[in-house]
Amino acid sequence: MSPRRPTREPRNYFSRREQGRLLMLVMALGLAVILFNQSRKPENWRLFFPPSDAASADRPAASRPATAWEKRIGSGDHAAQPASPSSADERDTDKTKPSNAKKPPAAADSGRYFPGVRPKLLETIRDKSRFRSAEQDAWFHLFAILKTADPAALRRASVGRVTRLQLAEQSASYRGEVVTVRGTVRRAHWLPASKNDFNISGYYQLWIQPDDAPEWPLVVYCLELPKKFPTGMTIDRPAVVTGFYFKRWLHASGDGLQLSPVVLARDIQPITRPTRPTRTEGRSSLEKPNDIGPATDAARNVPALDSRQLMRLAGIDDAQWARFEDGRPWNEPQQETLQKILLRLAALPVEDVERLARPSIDWKRLRSDPGEYRGQIVRLHGRIQSLDVLSLSEEMAQRFGVKRYYRIELMPDDAPGPVVVFARTIPRAWQAGGRVDQPAGAWAMFVTLEGNDAAGARPAFAAARVAWYPSDRLLGRLGMDVGLLDELVDSKPLRAEERECFYQALAAAERSKPGQLRDEAARQLARTKNKRYSVEPLFNAPARQRGRLVILSGTARRALRVRVEEPDIRRRLGIDHYYEIYLSTDDSQRNPVVFCVGRLPEGMPTGEGPGYAEAVTVAGFFLKSWAYASGLSARPGQGDRSAPLQLAPLLVGREAVWHKSKPPAASLFWGSAAAVALMLVLLGIWFWLRKSNRRRAVDSRRRKPTDTAGSLGDLGRQ
Repeated sequence: MSPRRPTREPRNYFSRREQGRLLMLVMALGLAVILFNQSRKPENWRLFFPPSDAASADRPAASRPATAWEKRIGSGDHAAQPASPSSADERDTDKTKPSNAKKPPAAADSGRYFPGVRPKLLETIRDKSRFRSAEQDAWFHLFAILKTADPAALRRASVGRVTRLQLAEQSASYRGEVVTVRGTVRRAHWLPASKNDFNISGYYQLWIQPDDAPEWPLVVYCLELPKKFPTGMTIDRPAVVTGFYFKRWLHASGDGLQLSPVVLARDIQPITRPTRPTRTEGRSSLEKPNDIGPATDAARNVPALDSRQLMRLAGIDDAQWARFEDGRPWNEPQQETLQKILLRLAALPVEDVERLARPSIDWKRLRSDPGEYRGQIVRLHGRIQSLDVLSLSEEMAQRFGVKRYYRIELMPDDAPGPVVVFARTIPRAWQAGGRVDQPAGAWAMFVTLEGNDAAGARPAFAAARVAWYPSDRLLGRLGMDVGLLDELVDSKPLRAEERECFYQALAAAERSKPGQLRDEAARQLARTKNKRYSVEPLFNAPARQRGRLVILSGTARRALRVRVEEPDIRRRLGIDHYYEIYLSTDDSQRNPVVFCVGRLPEGMPTGEGPGYAEAVTVAGFFLKSWAYASGLSARPGQGDRSAPLQLAPLLVGREAVWHKSKPPAASLFWGSAAAVALMLVLLGIWFWLRKSNRRRAVDSRRRKPTDTAGSLGDLGRQ
């Protein structure tokens, strides 16, 4: 009888170490599924990439906690208030002790800044940081100017009242400028200054609650306070401050770290609170706060010049005007005076031309008494009937800088008959001459009655340019001079010559009705039988796309509010700000398309950076291929920077449509439930494997024989 075969011991597939690793793998996999599900929520990304301070400030105040102000500045005694910029706890991380600020040499040219400001020192200032020792020279240099400057001169030099949001979003643009802010002083106390060469012993630190953003503080350092002005931690005094804007300062607050704009001032101007209404001759009046602002010409008793007097300053006196004899043919002296007028009108700013224009024309009176209107500017709007190109002699061309000018017959909307307009500039599409049947207009100066007899003579005007309002293009119907598009040059920054075109396009878009640009762009797209607009022509063939209306959808990676600094644009066109949206579309290959719009949807945050991504749709008119340096806005006059330039299509529109992302509650629930179920299944498999291994090990020990060769009895029977 053969010996009994040994029983095979069951194999233990997983050791204890392997089982532990399997458990960790299962838990990690489950955690990864949960995190992936939660990452679909946009608000969770902002926990890791918080929006900029400007974006937070632009959200509705109702969404912020009621105690936001106290949290911004802290509640302890001086707990959230910095010491002098040169003190040890506010310096940068340099180990070496910085030397005291030395007296800077006199500035040769301050440029656009207040006299004495050294632009080179402003380059040492860094936003979003604590007060650094490298900023000491700039700090005390500005205080030295404030100490000796005339307060009235400072107020006259101010760029005007600015909001906290403007300082937060355009800090670099305002740095070193004289600005005016207004709000309620909540805290004020004295801080000693470090040793310096300007005999500045210290300054008052004021925490101001701005009128435009009550939840977000402004910090003002001023050399002196008005008499009897209170100091301490519980102040409630409205005031106006005019001084140099310094930086966005990073400081501690009740909410952690906070960024606050800092203004350096000589003093402050308290505002008298309005009193109860008083009756004056049956009318109710309030005591006017002693606010500040630029004095008008009327307040300064400065007589305003009319257009005839302005021409006299250019050498066109009464003797020159006397050359024009109504109802007589043109002669050489009249032609010379006409070219002088055209040259002077071309040199006048648009704001002055519009300001000097008469509100209306009495055509009967103009014919009966042309001398009353001669030299006066009026607004003409109508339709062109014909256009002739006129050449100048070589001698006159050299004197007046043009080889030709244009004679246009225009039928005004409110005139009984056609008029003649002589112009230096017309749209490029008309320069061939001939019959031009197009809507047009001009700010024109009346010169004479042109013709062989007074009865049949036509009123003749002189204009720097004739505007074009084509009825077959939406820009023209919205009141923009489409001829201004001829001034645009691609692959360049916005030049001074393109300023009027840019702002006129913004104003025209603003005159459109809500949704009008989107609807018109959608109708145009439907006629082409395409599903969407392509950005490829905007990048590769910009000259052929000029003035084209398009609608694009994508992800806004940057949306910032831009302040319009030009006073004439604010007055003439009513534009004090716009928003820049850097839009990435599916076919732009991560290259941005830049939209400038007048408004953003309510609640849409502004900001930039990795954490900013908002789905939007924008309709607008294409202007040009814009060369810009990263971080610069589309404002004209910023094209002289030495930074490397990038190209992007530049468009203007009225508004953006914000596709606010809402995490679907149902999918979020089922996604979380699936993740939990998967983790439970994996844990169940692990427990089953572990239990099976233990059971097999026990069975193996029970069945294991004592001797694989057999018993003693078996040996005896062999």
